[in-house]
Formats: sequence, structure tokens, C-alpha cells
Amino acid sequence: MTGKARAALAALDDERAKSAEIGNARARICLAGGDPAAALAAVQEVLDGTAPVIGRLRIVEAHLLAGLAHRKLGDQRAANHAAERALALAEANRLALPFATTGSRELLEVLPRHETAHAALLVDILDIMRGASVSHEDPPEPQQAEQLSPSELKVLRYLPTTCRGPRSPPNCQYRSTPSAPTSVASTPSSAPRTMFAGSGAGQPAQRDVADDAVPGQAVGGLPVDKGAGDLY
Repeated sequence: MTGKARAALAALDDERAKSAEIGNARARICLAGGDPAAALAAVQEVLDGTAPVIGRLRIVEAHLLAGLAHRKLGDQRAANHAAERALALAEANRLALPFATTGSRELLEVLPRHETAHAALLVDILDIMRGASVSHEDPPEPQQAEQLSPSELKVLRYLPTTCRGPRSPPNCQYRSTPSAPTSVASTPSSAPRTMFAGSGAGQPAQRDVADDAVPGQAVGGLPVDKGAGDLY
């Protein structure tokens, strides 16, 4: 495979062979063939600016290929410097493609986070190369309120509420109100005991004669049992 690639490069004219694109391609072939020193020599003209370059992408590629070559040669410090330089050039346009096409994942993974000024871009590129999506997930849809059953609605009608009207709107507040205290020492005079004589409407109310009634005697034609006053 590398033999055919080398033959294709050799067939190029001199002007084409000096371009940054061909220099990077030659470095790839050298790295694949196990010759990192030759790879460094292939990208040297791209790094020093003497090779014709169209676009910043080829320069980023050259730095990454140099970093891979330095790593294979055992010079991790030079490899980190090359990776940092590539990140600096890619920062403006957020270039991630050169890192993927050169297979620089391991080069970036060993780059100390405290030594880089482009940590956010580094994390994004690694996420892309690992196959993770960097897009944010859509927020979950709000859940609909559960409808009350007829039995629950029936119970709500008996709860005290701050709203008025036969039908309470949904935002009414229901609260529990304490019942009025019952007097233990209630007397007959505190209870309503007004009696009416006869059944005709409009007749004046009679005096409350239950207080004067004698047990066993009739009051208003009705018998009064003993202890009847206790019912009031």
C-alpha cells in the first residue's frame, strides 16, 4: 500500500510536490511505514512557511503529524508542544477535521489539561473523535396534570374554600377550618326555644313557656315529659 503511494508522489511535478498538501501526504506515508524521522522532515517546509499553503487546515495537519512523529521518537515534550500549536491554530474556526483525519486522538489524550490554553476545544474534539455528540439534549416536555376522578371531585365540594360561587375555579385554595367550640355548660336559656301557637302564618310568637312548665302538664295542647327541658 505505501509502495503505491510513494510511486504516485514520485510521479508528481516539482511544483506540485512542494505543496503543503503533498508534504503532509508524504509524512503520513512515512508514519505508516514506521519512519517518524522522515515524517518530521516531510512537514518541515510546511511548518517553517516555505511550502505553498492554501488555508490553515494544512498547517494544523502538519503540526499534528509532527506531534505524532515526536511521540514515536519518544519526545513527549515536543509532541505536546506540537499538539498545543495545532489547537491554537484551530481555535479561531473550531477546526476538528484535521485532528480526526490524522488520527491524533492519543496525542490529545495525553496532553496535560493544566498545560493547555485550549481546554474547551480539546474536550470538544475528543468527544467528537470518541463518537459522542456535543449537542445539548432537548428539555423534557412538562407532564400534564392528572385528572381528578368523580369521587375526588365530589369530596372537594365539601371542603371549605376561599372562593365563592356554585363552581370553584381551578386555582381556588381549599383549607381546613376548625369547628366552633361546643359549650359544655350550656343552659336552656342559651338555646333557641321559641314556640308558635297554632299553624297559621303571620301569628305572633308566644312567650317561651317551657321554663314555667311543670313536668307532666300539657303546654299548648302538647304533653311535656319530665326532663324535656334538657333537650333544649
